[in-house]
Amino acid sequence: MTPKAATHFLGGKGSGNIPLNGIGRKLENAHFATVSELRLGAVQMLNELFVISPLP
Repeated sequence: MTPKAATHFLGGKGSGNIPLNGIGRKLENAHFATVSELRLGAVQMLNELFVISPLP
């Protein structure tokens, strides 16, 4: 989940601080968030754990 989506669905709340890296030397921080209920069209997800991280 991107930070923008987390702000929309969760009010921007996340916990933890996980360093992420990929190609190159740049590091990004990611966070965890548990969502009690999320609906996307006909799909309903309950008690899901999401990683909040920016996209490249």
